[in-house]
Amino acid sequence: MIEIKRNITRINHKLERNRITFDNLIKKKEKRETNSKAKAFASIGRWVSEDKGSSSSDESYTITSSKKNSSSTSSSHKTSLRRSHKCLIAKGIDSDVSDEESDDDSSSQQKLFNLINKQQRTLKKQSKELKKFNALSDIHATFVTNYEELLDKFNLLNNEHEELKVKLKGIEQILRVL
Repeated sequence: MIEIKRNITRINHKLERNRITFDNLIKKKEKRETNSKAKAFASIGRWVSEDKGSSSSDESYTITSSKKNSSSTSSSHKTSLRRSHKCLIAKGIDSDVSDEESDDDSSSQQKLFNLINKQQRTLKKQSKELKKFNALSDIHATFVTNYEELLDKFNLLNNEHEELKVKLKGIEQILRVL
């Protein structure tokens, strides 16, 4: 019974943590949806070379960066870099960037929301079952005490019965002698 109460406490703590986590996820999602249209960052790289066929290590790259914000105008600046930390696509090769990652994020968030809802339903169901169990355990406790009281009364009556049997045998022996 103590173990069950510990499980109940543990379940209640998990339910509270999941409720807070669920609320935080909803707030983050709403914040992300409002902020996603307001800010954007783009970085465009272009291969700059005097010779189209040269492949020396002194080739440089030009990177154009622009940061868009809804409250400010877009600004861009160009910087020249030596071949270093950046990996740029050579001129003529286009890369296709899709929104698959954001789709994966939204589907994983949806899965997480579904799991949290399922867990909350399960916890509510277990809470109801636990209430039933507690009620039945209280009834069981009263039955156990009633049983113990009846057992004590039975033992007393049984002892009195044995004493009366002994007295009866004594009286029968006295009557035989007479």
